[in-house]
Amino acid sequence: MSSIGPQIPAHFLPTVASAEDSEEDNDYTPALPPDLTASCAAGPSLPSKSESNVAPPKHQYVGPSLPGSQAPYDDDSDSDVGPQPLPAIYASRIEEKLGVEEFLEREERRRKLQEEASKPKKLQREEWMLVSPKSGDLLACSYVEIKDESFDFVVVNNVCRLSDYTFVFTGLQSNAPGAAMLCTLTGPSFVPNFQVLRSTASASAAPFPEGIISLPTPLEFKVAGDKTVYAVYYAPNNPAYGGSSIPNEKPPCVLSVHGGPTGLETQHLNWLKQYFTSRGYACGSSCYGRAYVERLQGNWGITDVSDCVGAIQSPQISSLIDTKRTAIRGGSAGGFTTLAAISLDSSAASKVKFFASATNSYGVSNMELFAEDTHKFELMYIIKLLGGTREEIPKVWHDRSPVYFSANIKTPLLVLQGNDDAVAPPSQSWTIIDEIIKSKGHVEAHFFDGEQHGWRTSGTLKKAIEFEREWYEKSMVRPAVAT
Repeated sequence: MSSIGPQIPAHFLPTVASAEDSEEDNDYTPALPPDLTASCAAGPSLPSKSESNVAPPKHQYVGPSLPGSQAPYDDDSDSDVGPQPLPAIYASRIEEKLGVEEFLEREERRRKLQEEASKPKKLQREEWMLVSPKSGDLLACSYVEIKDESFDFVVVNNVCRLSDYTFVFTGLQSNAPGAAMLCTLTGPSFVPNFQVLRSTASASAAPFPEGIISLPTPLEFKVAGDKTVYAVYYAPNNPAYGGSSIPNEKPPCVLSVHGGPTGLETQHLNWLKQYFTSRGYACGSSCYGRAYVERLQGNWGITDVSDCVGAIQSPQISSLIDTKRTAIRGGSAGGFTTLAAISLDSSAASKVKFFASATNSYGVSNMELFAEDTHKFELMYIIKLLGGTREEIPKVWHDRSPVYFSANIKTPLLVLQGNDDAVAPPSQSWTIIDEIIKSKGHVEAHFFDGEQHGWRTSGTLKKAIEFEREWYEKSMVRPAVAT
């Protein structure tokens, strides 16, 4: 008999019960599709022990999945339904993404802080200003100008306000050791009274002989281009010394070139200068101002050398010293200037006669080698001083290296170097020593174990200054001898 109307699909029709089934077990639920019925009829099964090398059966996973990914087989899981762990490769990518997001968020916070810091701010310096800004506006403050001859500190640092009338600072003088000081302003004219809180002089040290300290005398002179150069002159001074037995004899001079090279030489008490002035030498050095510093940009090895030679030639200084017995000395950048002043190219060799002796302490002799051996800060520094990189101006880098003109060195040279120096490595000293020996020049060298860029131990300090004094006595007081 044919049926009229929509027909129920065969797989939804109830199955025919077997004779073994009871009426209560009749299943009136929809049947599974034929393709699943066979698999379900067989029931679940696990691989046999003999099939351990056979890959586990592939499961149908319900839940999110990624294209081309295959979830790991988990035979301990009760159910493979639901979200499954992502493969390790995708987990690492998510971690990378989170790391990038964290970095960008941190950079954004830093940018906002920098932007905030660049905005104009109201000055709030109540805690450390000598004169308190009562009005809240620094520019509206009324200042008290202290004029008192007793304030003879040539260097003042670390100023800290204690009250409206007291402050502390560290100060350096020309005739006394440095100290931490307390200043109290008294009376209607604010007269300063000073109290030493702590001195740099050792409590157990013997007092320095009175009257032996040589005080600085600032001098000015002109060089090429009508430019003013500044120097500080220290005359020989020793109460136990009665002067030369030769009428009108002028003292030998030690010309000291400060480091940096864009540093400065203050006029505070310096025991190295006093060491020489107490032994009959005049001593001098120089420094002054931003424009003065910037003259050196692109001209290191030229302007500084010109200033040193100009100092010896100037009437202001040549009238005070014996120019035929003048030594030039310097450490670090000052050591480079020392080497440049006694070498450079043959056209400048005439200036060698102005220096009877020289001492180079941990200075630079080879710019190209220096760029390879020194640390990043020094490298960037000398690029500015020379006017460009090695690739941009290779000839300048070559021509400013004293080692290439060591054959011009006729001045007896003492070299002092620390073996652990990372700024101007020992190779800088060895290269020029070897070249001077090849050209049969006069050179003596001392290398100190454990010392870096500058002397740290008292033993080295003592040895270095004694080596230097003995060198000047051999090369300036007595005829120079090769060593």
